This record gives sequence, C-alpha cells and structure tokens, in this order.
Amino acid sequence: MTYGCPNDIITKLIREKTILKNQKKNKKLLTRVNNYDILDKLLRTTEMIEADSKKEK
Repeated sequence: MTYGCPNDIITKLIREKTILKNQKKNKKLLTRVNNYDILDKLLRTTEMIEADSKKEK
C-alpha cells in the first residue's frame, strides 16, 4: 500500500473534516426549518380554531 506525501494526506483529512462539519450544519439548519414549519402550521391551526369559535358565538 502506498501513501502520498504527508501534505496530500493532511489536505485530504482537512477536506473530509470540512465536509462532515458542513453536513452537520446543514442537518441542524434543516431541523430548525422543519421545526419552524411545524410551529407555523400549529399557529395557523390555532388561529383557525379561534376564528371558528368566535363565529359560533
């Protein structure tokens, strides 16, 4: 098994670490966006229920 020069190996490791770091950031961001979407839907549903109950009075 042959290895490239140490600089190549270090560069490759840094690149892989950066890719993993970015994937984690993207996952956190997507989770946050999904949570906001769920909260938004909940809020709209609550507003609709409140509006309906006011109409019934």
